[in-house]
Amino acid sequence: MEAPKWVAERLLLVGGKNRFGDPNYRTSWSSTRTEIVGGEWEDYSESGIWIRTVIETRRVPKYWTHPDRWIVEKWLPPEEYGSPESWHQQTTEYLRGQAVAQLGPYPERGDYELAFVVEDHNGNFVPLTEPIVEGIVRCIEASRNFSAAQRKAALFRREEKKQETIQKENLDIVSDAMLPFHGANGQVVLTGFKDLPDGKANNPQLSVTNPQH
Repeated sequence: MEAPKWVAERLLLVGGKNRFGDPNYRTSWSSTRTEIVGGEWEDYSESGIWIRTVIETRRVPKYWTHPDRWIVEKWLPPEEYGSPESWHQQTTEYLRGQAVAQLGPYPERGDYELAFVVEDHNGNFVPLTEPIVEGIVRCIEASRNFSAAQRKAALFRREEKKQETIQKENLDIVSDAMLPFHGANGQVVLTGFKDLPDGKANNPQLSVTNPQH
């Protein structure tokens, strides 16, 4: 499934391009977004009969923990994944004497990682709208000054594939960015349909709430 053309245009307008001329932000449909994973695989026939065991790299769903959801991804430069040498050392696994690249080749042009799962606070599907897309990206951009340690966590997150943890970390970053405007203990939630500050109703938006008030 492809997002409407205006979504890519909005993300490009708000987030700009990276040094390779590609957008810094993009949307993906979770059920069709894949990544390369290496390991030992068991192949079975449609009737469940074992066929073979093979060691190789394959493309597998990247966001299998969030099926049928729109995903907002942020581009990370190659240096966020370390050097090609360290990538090889950290991600190469030896299975029965055979070297296999657990995470595929080094991302020489960087790669896109999870920024937000577009769903409401109850985990329900939320369609892409301009307020949703622009609100999410602007909040992430407001947090550009978060620590280098958090930025370096990208490789760890990719290796561990803990999508729920990634989602929470990004929500925490956005919440921190909004604290000067909403006070301590702010919580960012992606809501369903609420009135916007300008009085326009029935538009999904990012809502920042304070549980102590």
